[in-house]
Amino acid sequence: MEKITSVFYIFTAVLFLFFPKARGESATVALLALKNVVLATLFPMMVLTRAISGSALMDKLGNIIGKSRLWKRLSLSPALIPVVLCGIISGFPASARQIERMVNEKTITPEEGEKALCLSSAPSPAFVIAVVGRTPLHGSLLFLFSLAISYLVTCHKKSKASPAPPCFSSVSLSSALTSSVTSAVAVGGSIVFFTLITSLFNFLPYPLPLIISALSELGSGAVTLLSHRILLSFLTGWGGISALCQIKSEAPRVKTGLYVRVRLFSGTVLALLEGLGFSHLF
Repeated sequence: MEKITSVFYIFTAVLFLFFPKARGESATVALLALKNVVLATLFPMMVLTRAISGSALMDKLGNIIGKSRLWKRLSLSPALIPVVLCGIISGFPASARQIERMVNEKTITPEEGEKALCLSSAPSPAFVIAVVGRTPLHGSLLFLFSLAISYLVTCHKKSKASPAPPCFSSVSLSSALTSSVTSAVAVGGSIVFFTLITSLFNFLPYPLPLIISALSELGSGAVTLLSHRILLSFLTGWGGISALCQIKSEAPRVKTGLYVRVRLFSGTVLALLEGLGFSHLF
């Protein structure tokens, strides 16, 4: 898989040499996506979740969640509570590396890892509300619908909860900033790369470039699809091939079949709601 990915990256880099116009046009979109995704929503949420991870508030919240019926229905280890919370707040792929580590250390089972990856890897609420939603209420409902779909499908995946307790480890502000910058740079690089890839297909007849954008990258897709709300709603639920690649690079040994099915289903439901006029109610 790594060899195939490397060949793909090299081949794409060579293609960019022969399409200078595509590079120029996509640069503006990529920079705007970086501002909307990385600087405005993703990075602040990453710093926040890391900074408060060891606080008394998070400990209390973890205890409440662990005792709730909603969590018990998932059949997941309590050790995954902080990981899932971080992913839900920060967006993908914030928790993928931690899930991979826990599976490798046998703190959780592979089945639990697959379910946790599915539940925690979704667009961050800050991004959906600020960038995708027509109004704050509309954006909030879009995020909650997407989260509810992930939860309901994940509940039906069988697994046995491992006994490890939750651990909200304390992180210094400097460490939170450092790790958040590293993660944000990785996400930003993926956004730029897939924005350039998408731009290579702009010569195709309408609406094929828009469909490709709706399948590829959420950050740049939110810029180019603002006037195409059904496709944007699908992309919000799906997350894009870019997000899938980021998750696979962070957690190469964790299965992503359930993640792909849930995200495609989520995208389809959000697109149908948009097509039925749901957004106009808010």
